[in-house]
Amino acid sequence: MVRKTKEEASITKERIIKAAEECFCEHGVYLSSFDMVAKKAKCTRGAIYWHFRDKNELLYHVTQSFRWPLMAELKGLSSGDEHILNALVSMFRRCINDLSTESQVQHYLKLMIYRCDEAETYKPLQLSLSKFMCDFEQLVKDAMCLSISKGEIDGEDKSVIITNILLYSFYGAVRKFFITGKSQKPLTEFIEILDHILGEFVINNKNYVLDESSD
Repeated sequence: MVRKTKEEASITKERIIKAAEECFCEHGVYLSSFDMVAKKAKCTRGAIYWHFRDKNELLYHVTQSFRWPLMAELKGLSSGDEHILNALVSMFRRCINDLSTESQVQHYLKLMIYRCDEAETYKPLQLSLSKFMCDFEQLVKDAMCLSISKGEIDGEDKSVIITNILLYSFYGAVRKFFITGKSQKPLTEFIEILDHILGEFVINNKNYVLDESSD
């Protein structure tokens, strides 16, 4: 009986986290209430307070539950890859495809990028956002360093330019995606920018072949 109770409590906790994730993304963290979360999770407010002290703690668990495939792929890049920039383009193309179709990725990026204005109010979101931005941007910079070492990009200055364009274009595309009610146009425009910029900066452009196998 005790084991069953623990299992039920664990299931309820996960259901609350999932419901909170949906509420935070739909209404924003500030406007989401425990009543909303309880209704969506089909539980009582008391059940929420049993597992979480307040909204901050609940938000912390929501942000910790996310796994973003692009981060794992970036970490997996190595000097052994045949063409770093080609691999990078393919990764972002898959990420854009995931953003179009996967609710988990949509929720994650909506909180981390689109709802980031609420980070100043909620410390867990601020900490997660800061770590997300730092880790993500560093991985892209590391990829550019690998690209330079393989002779794909001529110099650090060009690497910085590509990195900045890539990151700002990506953040802008994600925000526009949500602002426009999930229109595909900003995502398509980002891919066009990515292909064009990377193609322009690659040494020996004839060796730059876009991998479209992820489409």
